[in-house]
Amino acid sequence: MKAPRLITHMRHLKNVCGDIETFMRSAMLLGDSLGCVLLQLAPNTPYDPGVLRDALNCFPDPRRVAVEFRDEKWLTDETRAALHDTGSALCNADSPRAGFAGWAVPPIGYYRLHGRSRWYAYDYSDDELAEIARFIRGQARGGVNECFVFFNNDAHGFAVKNAKTLALLLTNGLS
Repeated sequence: MKAPRLITHMRHLKNVCGDIETFMRSAMLLGDSLGCVLLQLAPNTPYDPGVLRDALNCFPDPRRVAVEFRDEKWLTDETRAALHDTGSALCNADSPRAGFAGWAVPPIGYYRLHGRSRWYAYDYSDDELAEIARFIRGQARGGVNECFVFFNNDAHGFAVKNAKTLALLLTNGLS
């Protein structure tokens, strides 16, 4: 599940504990099927690791939250410390704007694949998927033991095909 835009895009994580509580009451209805909540920040969210930390601590279990930063200004040691201190995961996103950050906050690895040269309508090549599989395996060697991968390149139906290929690469070690 993705946290509502009210939290991430309108309030930019400020004074959102009540909103998170309301959202999580609904999300918790999924029970064990709720894997991880995505907190996708707006590109114009002001850089403030303290505000991020406060918002993450509003979740009943911040260890089940992954944060996608849509501006590289957030990829700092301070941000990494805020994620580590709360136990929250970094969402490594692959998009036309930027590639993976190159680090994770174990034990969760969270990956969103939007497309490399085009948003949402990109068909990853087998070589690109093998590269992604190697990256994920490397993070597993670094302590990631639970992995969530989401393909957001579904405009032309590429997501299912690409997900099947990546799953084969990861389970069979073909990369």
